[in-house]
Amino acid sequence: MKKRLTLLMVLVFVPLVLLITMLSAQRAFRLSLAQETQRAQVSEGLIAQELRRVLAGKEYQDTLSLTRQYQERYISQGIRLAFVHNGAPLHDFALPQESYQGLLNGQRAALLDTLSAPPVYAIGDPLTAQTTLLYLQDVSDVYALRAKLHQEALGYALLGALAVGMLALLLSHGLTRPLNQLTRAAQGLARGEGGEAPLPTKRQDEVGELARTFQGMQDAVQTREQALQEEAAQRQHLLDALAHEMRTPLCSLLGNARLLEGEKLSAAQRSQVAGDMAAEIKRLADMDQQLLKLTTLPQEELEIEEIDIKALLHRSAARFAARFPHNPLLVDGPDVCLRGDEALLSLLADNLLHNALRASGLGQSVILQAIENGFSVIDEGHGMDAGQLRRATEPFYKGDVSRATGGTGLGLSLCRQIATLHGGALSLQSTPMQGTTVTVSLHPGGYFVTPPRLSSNQEVNKP
Repeated sequence: MKKRLTLLMVLVFVPLVLLITMLSAQRAFRLSLAQETQRAQVSEGLIAQELRRVLAGKEYQDTLSLTRQYQERYISQGIRLAFVHNGAPLHDFALPQESYQGLLNGQRAALLDTLSAPPVYAIGDPLTAQTTLLYLQDVSDVYALRAKLHQEALGYALLGALAVGMLALLLSHGLTRPLNQLTRAAQGLARGEGGEAPLPTKRQDEVGELARTFQGMQDAVQTREQALQEEAAQRQHLLDALAHEMRTPLCSLLGNARLLEGEKLSAAQRSQVAGDMAAEIKRLADMDQQLLKLTTLPQEELEIEEIDIKALLHRSAARFAARFPHNPLLVDGPDVCLRGDEALLSLLADNLLHNALRASGLGQSVILQAIENGFSVIDEGHGMDAGQLRRATEPFYKGDVSRATGGTGLGLSLCRQIATLHGGALSLQSTPMQGTTVTVSLHPGGYFVTPPRLSSNQEVNKP
């Protein structure tokens, strides 16, 4: 009863206070933004009027010199001016966003750019038939004010929740006093200090609620214990699979070592046996490296930075171009930047590309395609059926051809871990003998930006 009363009062009062303070903060923000934009329009109008008079009838070189002088004059006053002449920005200025093209329509126009950092209120005003003025006003102070107002609103809501909670506790204390003794007994039983006793869970009063809470605690403990047992079983499964995977290369090494002990092998045969041993040793080393990465990855701290996904895919393709000269590697898709750990995402892309190339025949191409929230790796190789797809990301699983030809069976498991650490997911689509598409989706609904440059599709290598 005490908890219900406290929760009810908090749920009724706190959202009301929060709504009122948030509405007030939003209204203050809109008024401040309107004042700031109005001030910018007045200032821009005066500057544009003066520039029209100065630039009237001037040649390009004179226009270039005069606009530079005005930029330097007003930058000292905290006003940023930019100029566009015949559609081309002057003085090493680049349009921050594609939407700025709307300011170059030959009429005075304005936009609020919240994608740039800091946010900018931009005004485009034609000065002559060839030259347009871009007046850029920093409005970050207004957005900082909004953030401060929101923080104050949350503070008021928290204070209200504290006050209401204390009042509710005082009111309900007298009603729940008889339950204190039963509560202490239940807590002692939860710590293992009491014996088993029947619980009055069928009662519909406070005593029955307390009994049901105690039973819920027991269920939570059992659920946690079951989860720990499942985790231990998974670890044991991983160890069993590791032992099974190591048996084959170790047996091969032992057999080849005994062959080398004999004297019946020719020099060519000895060289071949030594090469086979080196390949098995490399396979064991790769398995050890990927298993270590797989087990330590959840504890790693990500180094988050902004990454050009298409450039990352180009680098990954370049690393494999020489090893697979007969498989064209194509990098496609839009220019997209996402935030993530570049080293881990590069490892993810390399593993997916390596799997795709191992699954592909001679002359079959592999496409690395950037998408809005990640990238895809598309091959035309052997593909997988539904059963293989369900188990594809299990450690050491090699049900399909691409993972059974020299791999460790840990690559897709590692890729799934990396995608999960970035708040994303790894999805596979495949058809036998038609190929596989693996898609890495990062930051669902999160932050991404489009770089200001344009680039066309590029083929990395040809057969």
